[in-house]
Amino acid sequence: MIPPTPAELRDWRRERNLSASQAAGLVYTTARSWLRWEAGAAPMPAMAWDLAQRRAAEAVRRRI
Repeated sequence: MIPPTPAELRDWRRERNLSASQAAGLVYTTARSWLRWEAGAAPMPAMAWDLAQRRAAEAVRRRI
C-alpha cells in the first residue's frame, strides 16, 4: 500500500470531519506527528495509512 500525499491525507481527514488529534488517535500517534505527515515534513508509514482507513471505516459502520 502506498501512503497518501500530504494533500490527500489532509483532504481525507477533513472529509471525515476529524481534527488532527482525532485522526492521530486512529493510528495511536500524536497530533504533532499527524500534522507533520500532512505538511510533508515526514513520510506517513504505509501501515499507519492502512490503519487509519480501517479504523475510520469501522467507526462509520458502528454509527449505521
